[in-house]
Amino acid sequence: MIKKTFGAASLAAIFAASLTPVQAQSDRLPETYSFSAKSEMVWPNSTHKVNRNGSKELVEIKNESGDFHIVQLFDFQAHRLYTSDLNAKTCTAQEYVSPYASVGHDPIGSSEEMRREMAGNPPKILRRESVNGIATKVVEMVIPEAGGKYTFWLDEKFSFPVKQTIALPKKPEKVMLEIRQLSYASSPASLFVEPSECTRVAGETSATGGHAEMDVDVSASGTVKLGEGEPATSAPASGKVTVVQLRLIPERFSGRCPSPVKLIGDITTDGPATVWYEFLAGAVRIRGAGEGTVTFKVAGTQQITLEAEYVATPQVPESLLLAAEVNADGGHGPQTVSSEPALFNAKCN
Repeated sequence: MIKKTFGAASLAAIFAASLTPVQAQSDRLPETYSFSAKSEMVWPNSTHKVNRNGSKELVEIKNESGDFHIVQLFDFQAHRLYTSDLNAKTCTAQEYVSPYASVGHDPIGSSEEMRREMAGNPPKILRRESVNGIATKVVEMVIPEAGGKYTFWLDEKFSFPVKQTIALPKKPEKVMLEIRQLSYASSPASLFVEPSECTRVAGETSATGGHAEMDVDVSASGTVKLGEGEPATSAPASGKVTVVQLRLIPERFSGRCPSPVKLIGDITTDGPATVWYEFLAGAVRIRGAGEGTVTFKVAGTQQITLEAEYVATPQVPESLLLAAEVNADGGHGPQTVSSEPALFNAKCN
């Protein structure tokens, strides 16, 4: 078990760290824009295409080989998210409660709340650079536990991340995000038409994770097996996440893809708590939402099983599970706890 100050989900908060309180209040983010980016935030070696016109946003994510290809339509006014898997030819619709997409999908729209959260702790601006014609200021954030650092190129005016890299000991610096093209012009209205024949998914989701509780339909979050204690609809947030573990079954595979695999996570707390979790599946395609919450009535361990598929021979054969207690204000923390990397050996013929 590794405790990380900056887990993948809490990376959102780091993006805001270059702002002062005055900046966070004065430079209102645009609500009309489009961009294309190379990203590792949701799927390895993927391209993101994003179009937003006010209350509607279209996100298309596709990896280089085409094994992963989804299109998501966010209707922030109607509180609805439509997710189309173009490979599996499926579509789901779920209640969506945030006014923006998650930082992994859209680093621009998600910056408003992130700036407010971290405005009081601005790091030093190292230099100013242009990234693909976009003026940026460069800041760094140290990862104490891992002995590495994140580097962010933040838009000069709005301070959203234009580029992000991570550097870890004995490993080359890796680009996690880079916006290649950016426009603030309106997109055609035809892009934002609701897809037809989508299956309704119970519960709700948001920019920080799903909220399908364990006493309702949790099909979007995988199979949940209870540990000690029964779930409650709510619980005092007095407990902390102490241990997070993850394993894949089977962890070794060789054959034709796609092939089913299960991600099995165990989350332990030292008291009553509502816990947010997120699977970082890497080169494994998940079937359903990879985020959600579980409620602990007492201290104990609960198991979460997420259905997934091996779809390609991975370059980085490992997955992670992150978890953090949910505070009274809906935030996560104070720290995100990560499992050790769950290694697997998959070869798709």
